[in-house]
Formats: sequence, structure tokens, C-alpha cells
Amino acid sequence: MPRVLVIDDDRAVANTVRLLMEADGYSVVIAGDGAAGMKEIETSAFDLAIIDIFMPGMDGLKTIKAIRQQNRKTPIIAVSGMMPSSATGQSLDGLSVASNFEAVVCLRKPFQPSELRQTARRLIASATLGKEPVQSAARAATAEAVTTS
Repeated sequence: MPRVLVIDDDRAVANTVRLLMEADGYSVVIAGDGAAGMKEIETSAFDLAIIDIFMPGMDGLKTIKAIRQQNRKTPIIAVSGMMPSSATGQSLDGLSVASNFEAVVCLRKPFQPSELRQTARRLIASATLGKEPVQSAARAATAEAVTTS
């Protein structure tokens, strides 16, 4: 049974993702922030991590970077719905930054349950076959939006 780690400070979102993944036969562990997620990763193997970008404490970008610095090849789905403004008043897009990390696919909240499920299946299958994940339509749209702004 594939194991999925969900790192999200919003318990409602984390529990919804858990229910979707469990319905597809995955075993799911939830961590409320990046530090708790890193403790889980250091003690257990996961087939997929679903990580929220904006969280208090150790945010999603720092968590993804820490996972990659440990040479962990765990496929990651980065999710985000809120775009806090910077001091200059410009909207920050954590998903565009996350897309630069290896084996990270980005989904913007609110995403469709089918989109999350299909992406999870594809990433786990790609990792099992040793292939790099194919860029998702959501990731491509994010990259296009960033380059046209």
C-alpha cells in the first residue's frame, strides 16, 4: 500500500486530502507543519508528499528544500491557495518557486478531487518506474502566468 505524507496547517484541507487518498487505497500520515513533516520523513519512507506552501514556522518551500537536500527522491505535490502580498505590494506566488524544485508538481487550491487523485497516481507510478514526472497543466499555467506578469 503506497504511503502518502500530507503536510498542511489547515486541518480541514489535510483531512479532506486524507479521505481522498485513503479512498484510493493509500495509507496517509498528516503533519501540521514543515518541521513535523520532516520528522515523519526522517523516520519513515513515503511514496508521495503533498505539501502546502504557506504555513507558519517551516513553510512548504523550506520543507521541499530540506527534503531535496537530504537527497530524498520522494515525489511532491505542492499546493497553495493564498498569495500573501510582499512589502512592495506585489502578490507572491509560492507555486512558481516550488515548480523549480526537482520532481515537484504544483496544484492551486481549490483543486478538483479528480485532479489531485490523477496527479498522485501519476507521480507514484512515475517514481516506481524511475521516470521524472510530466509537468501538469496547473504547473504549466502557473509558469505561463509568472512569465507573462
